[in-house]
Amino acid sequence: MSLEALKREILGSANKRREEIIKEAREEAESIINEAKAKAEKIISSKRESVIKELNEKKKAATAVARLEGRRKVSMAKAEVVSKAFEEARRRLTELKKTKRYIDVISNYIREALENLGVDEANIRVSKEDYDFIKNSFKDIESRVASNLGKKIKLKLLDDHVDILGGVVVSDVDDIQYYINTFDSRINRVYEEDLDRIMEILFGG
Repeated sequence: MSLEALKREILGSANKRREEIIKEAREEAESIINEAKAKAEKIISSKRESVIKELNEKKKAATAVARLEGRRKVSMAKAEVVSKAFEEARRRLTELKKTKRYIDVISNYIREALENLGVDEANIRVSKEDYDFIKNSFKDIESRVASNLGKKIKLKLLDDHVDILGGVVVSDVDDIQYYINTFDSRINRVYEEDLDRIMEILFGG
């Protein structure tokens, strides 16, 4: 084989090998790239699922917090409505004290107290604000109570005033038994005993 022919053979063989190497390199590179892409997609998919899961959990938590906050605000609003209803009741009772009807109220409160205490003689205590008004009408009040009970009674109005909105505190003559029949006690009784019914009336069952 001549030198030129040998060169051609070597070059041909080299070119062929070069192409094979390049092809193998390309295939390997492509394989590496595909594998890298697959890994990247897997990582992205995993991250995406993790992010979505985290977002969903945060969304659920935010929704739960919002619901609790909503319930809290509704409860506060209901409590405010009830509070205003009782404030209005107190205001109306205060207005009642400025009318002649208050004598009827006081007479009925005393009658009820005497019946519960089981006495015919009693001490009567009222607020400082009511004292003069009750004192000026006391004989009339005593007469009304006696008429309602259908028997003779003896009442004594004491000047040691009690801190109440209105009504009376009644005791036996020895101040051993007391019957508190005041606006305050009646409002508190309604609040304690009938609050559920009031809530149902105001807001539905």
